[in-house]
Amino acid sequence: VVRKPSGKKVGVLVGHQERFDVQATGRDVETRMRTLVFDLRVGQIVAQGVAVYPVGEGRFRPGKAFRIAITGGTGEYAGVSGELVSILNKDGTYRQKFRFVD
Repeated sequence: VVRKPSGKKVGVLVGHQERFDVQATGRDVETRMRTLVFDLRVGQIVAQGVAVYPVGEGRFRPGKAFRIAITGGTGEYAGVSGELVSILNKDGTYRQKFRFVD
């Protein structure tokens, strides 16, 4: 469920994550590709990108910001671009912030 800071529901989030490379750097990290679709009342926002995770863990480190590209949208969001900033909160929820560019 996607909510405004006030708690009001404004849509749903559908996502896919794929592990595609385990780095041979001596560090226990892996690279994952993420695709997120925010299905909102007035259209959709699509974001895609890669992030590095600790091997075997499904989540980011709490409080650390990860950025992926906003690759498009539909409806009122048709033609958008920019970045999505994702932060894992201590309670297990995520804060997602859109940064649109002209």
